[in-house]
Amino acid sequence: MRKSKKRNPKIFRFAMRLLVCSFILFLVSTIFLNSQEININAQSKKVQEEKTTLKTDIDGLKIQKQKLSSFSRVKEIAEKKGYTYQQSSVSANVVGVDEHKCKNPNLSTQR
Repeated sequence: MRKSKKRNPKIFRFAMRLLVCSFILFLVSTIFLNSQEININAQSKKVQEEKTTLKTDIDGLKIQKQKLSSFSRVKEIAEKKGYTYQQSSVSANVVGVDEHKCKNPNLSTQR
């Protein structure tokens, strides 16, 4: 007598195919997401390095600005151009204050 093959119901075959497809999809998506994470981490590291470089450059430029705008340097350049610095010749004027409305009698405008 011949042994008869036991056939699986259609729903069982469908469930097995779905399980295999789901497993394959899971593996592919896991690999894809890991590669994307690696790319993002590499880009993040590159941006952090650029940020650090720019901060260092900015700090260097601030120091250079302070050196260039120092009083001694300005005075030196002015003397080279033929100007002299006399502290007594510096004065301050208050502009835009009406003499009649001004409560402080020492302040006046020059017109």
